Amino acid sequence: MHSDKIESKPVRGSIFPPNTDQGVYLAATDISYQITNGVFEQSTARILSGIKFFAEPKTMTAILGPSGSGKTSLLNILSGRLSSTGNKLVGGSIYLNGKKVTSKDLKSRCSYVMQNEITIPYLTIQETLLYSAELRLPFLSAKERREKVRILLNDLGLVHCMHSIVGDDKVRSISGGERKRVILGTELISDPQVLFIDEPTSGLDAFMAFQILQLLIKLAKTGRTIICTIHQPRTQVFQAFDEILLLSRGEMVYLGPSKSSVDYFSLIGYPVPENYNPTDYYLDLLVPRSSMDKFADNRLHSITYEQLRVLPELYLSSEYNDRVIRKIDEHLNRQYSQIPELLLFSRTSHTCCGWIRKKLHAFSVVTKRSFMNNARNTLGSLVFGILVNAFIAVVIGSIFFNLPSFSNDADESFLRAANIMGALFFSVMTATFGAMIALESFARFRIIFSRERAKGLYGPATYILGKHVGDFIFEIVPIMIFSHIFYFMSNTNSVSYPDWSILTQYLCYQLTILLTSWASYGLIYFICGITKSLELAYGIAPLIIIFFVIVSGFYVTVNKLPSWISWVKYISFQRYSYSALAVNTFPANNIWGLIKTDDLLKQFSIDQTSFLFNVLILFILGIAYRIFACFAFTLFYRNLGLE
Repeated sequence: MHSDKIESKPVRGSIFPPNTDQGVYLAATDISYQITNGVFEQSTARILSGIKFFAEPKTMTAILGPSGSGKTSLLNILSGRLSSTGNKLVGGSIYLNGKKVTSKDLKSRCSYVMQNEITIPYLTIQETLLYSAELRLPFLSAKERREKVRILLNDLGLVHCMHSIVGDDKVRSISGGERKRVILGTELISDPQVLFIDEPTSGLDAFMAFQILQLLIKLAKTGRTIICTIHQPRTQVFQAFDEILLLSRGEMVYLGPSKSSVDYFSLIGYPVPENYNPTDYYLDLLVPRSSMDKFADNRLHSITYEQLRVLPELYLSSEYNDRVIRKIDEHLNRQYSQIPELLLFSRTSHTCCGWIRKKLHAFSVVTKRSFMNNARNTLGSLVFGILVNAFIAVVIGSIFFNLPSFSNDADESFLRAANIMGALFFSVMTATFGAMIALESFARFRIIFSRERAKGLYGPATYILGKHVGDFIFEIVPIMIFSHIFYFMSNTNSVSYPDWSILTQYLCYQLTILLTSWASYGLIYFICGITKSLELAYGIAPLIIIFFVIVSGFYVTVNKLPSWISWVKYISFQRYSYSALAVNTFPANNIWGLIKTDDLLKQFSIDQTSFLFNVLILFILGIAYRIFACFAFTLFYRNLGLE
């Protein structure tokens, strides 16, 4: 359990107090967004064009439109999560309380709730909110954070289930509505004045959807500015919004009061039928007839592409467009007080010591969170790994069972040594491929990293180190079980040397397997960093590992490798693992039966005869892989899971 367990007792305070501040007004002018595709023959896809937007405190604004109309793209731009990068070009200006702001400013003053937010499944609701508070509010004491979480649990109606795990699509626990409230709570912990929400009612039944809307209405009444995307809301949901923005193919069709939309569409010749959900009618209207001819007769009202193109022009000449322009002009000319920041940013220290403390604090939270998730999933994360590795050890150990040591015949001794080297090689391979189990877990949680990084909570190094330390016991124990069983079944180290006892050989064998696993996990982190899908990671990881194995010296003599590929042997951790185990079994400058161990090592292409050197390089490679993983996460994961 989390050490800061919250007791059930009367709650003082609320996340819904009347807001005496002016709140935050958001305005946007001439927002455009286009993507350029192709290398030799480039083509430009226009996603948004000429968007003017205005939202004010104590209101809820819904962004509506058919699939592909640009709803989520607009929400991402308004919240600062999407800006010009590479082939993506974003234009226009965004203002908060009359001040032009950058993407960084928006992130520091607004919160964003995604449609498919990823949660850590085996944390309880209480722990999820507490860890969120620890990450976002490090300047508060533990007691103050617990009090904020207690208030949140009460106001979100989650007290009755606060000790239930959150779950995910594979681990079932709380209801969809409760999970939505948990995710909303992780953002409300930093007291945002502007809240962006992507599809807040998606996947919920009518009752749950209405509950979420009631919660958002209460939040808006406290002075917050709430902006949502919605896909085909029910009538009750539609009526909950003060303003709606209708998009069609990236252009504005309407922005104004939701109640006035019916009058507007009647005015331009498209009256909403009596007793019909207005949004169903609008979205039906905005899908042109030619794209679904065979269904046209079943639709209440269908229009052609030519008629659809006229709708943005009709809006631009309407009083509702004039109203938006007038509001924006008034907004830009009005004097406002300072824009409130999220609590996370408002008390952030900018000194070197403050920066270090923030990094160390975030590292400790990521570590504790990861450890707790694994500890709760003991059956999946530890017991299963131990059983699988024990089974593999017994199977492979049976094949290499009680390998005989040297004989009085030199040729026979060489053959027996080759068998021992084969057993050592399989030890390396098992430790290497054992890290593959981290692919799914690490690939899944990197989306959490990407989203929390976008909120400024921590960076790649903090995440990778924290995740590794939190997972360390659950990664290492299974492979140590394998190496222990296999070591004694195969009997690879049965000869004692004057300066290298059997106990020393056992400890060095375990150290080598441990460092092999360390390096292997580092490589897996790097592979996760350069691939954006789990399927691609599963495809690339075995290829890279096998390539490293080929140049390790077991299959091909390292000095016989072609010059164009021989450099890879220096970054192949299996080469150093294999060499370390070989040197541990046949220490240099000794005699194994009638054969000099130096001759054996030379026969098996072991050119690095220092055990210490090999394990040191193993450790360094593990660090290097993680450093490259940090760079990969920095370069390739700016927008993963954000769009």
